[in-house]
Amino acid sequence: MNAIIFCLVSFGIVAVGLCFLFLMPLVGKTLVVLFSIFMGERTYAQMTKTPSGSVFIDPNEIKELQ
Repeated sequence: MNAIIFCLVSFGIVAVGLCFLFLMPLVGKTLVVLFSIFMGERTYAQMTKTPSGSVFIDPNEIKELQ
């Protein structure tokens, strides 16, 4: 019984450590890169006065556009 609890506690501590040391910073960096790409494209579209590729369209209006 003690061996099972020891294994579960050890794996749990390793999982929490991996989450805080590796996964959370990786997800944060990924979100920053995606946001930068999105805002960069929107800014470029505004500067060149072309329609942006990331314009939000109401799903109810898709049939009217086709």
